[in-house]
Amino acid sequence: AAAGLAWGVYETMTRTEPVYAGPGPQPSAAPPPAPDVTPAAPALPAPGPEVPPGVLRLVRLVIAAARADGTLSDADQQTVVDHARAAGAGDIVDRELRSSFTLAQVVDGVSDPAQREELYTLAFAIVRGDEQVTGGERIFLAQLANHLHLDPAATARLEQQTAARIDAAARP
Repeated sequence: AAAGLAWGVYETMTRTEPVYAGPGPQPSAAPPPAPDVTPAAPALPAPGPEVPPGVLRLVRLVIAAARADGTLSDADQQTVVDHARAAGAGDIVDRELRSSFTLAQVVDGVSDPAQREELYTLAFAIVRGDEQVTGGERIFLAQLANHLHLDPAATARLEQQTAARIDAAARP
C-alpha cells in the first residue's frame, strides 16, 4: 500500500497534462451535467492556494485506495510521507493522511467520462499494488465505480488494461 500510494502521489505531482483539472471551467464541447439532487456531503476543508483542487482530489483518492483494505499502518504512512516529500508533496500528503473525507466528497464534481475512467484506473492500480485485490478493496472499487457512474463492463475493461500495463512494467 505504501509503495502504491507513493507512486500515485509521485505521478500526481509530476503529471504535466491537465487530465485532473478538478472543479472549475474546463474546455469542453459537452453541455454541463444535470444538477445533482442528492444531499450534499459536508464540505471538506479548503486545500489552500498552493494545492490545485485536482491534485488534492488525486491525493485523497490515492489515500482512500491505500486504506481500502484497512491496513495502512503508521510505518506505511511514514514511508508514504517520505516518498511524497521527495516528490515535493510531503506536507500535502501528511495533512491529508490525518484528515477525514468520504469517497463521495473525493469524486464530487467529476463529470468528464475520461476523468472518471482515469480516477478508477488510478485507484485500481493502487489496490492491486500487492498483486491481490482483497474483499475490502473490491468493495471500495465497487463504491468508487458507483460514485463515478461507471458500469461493470467499463470497470472490467479498465482493470484488464491496467493490470496488463502493470504486468508489462514489472517484466525485466
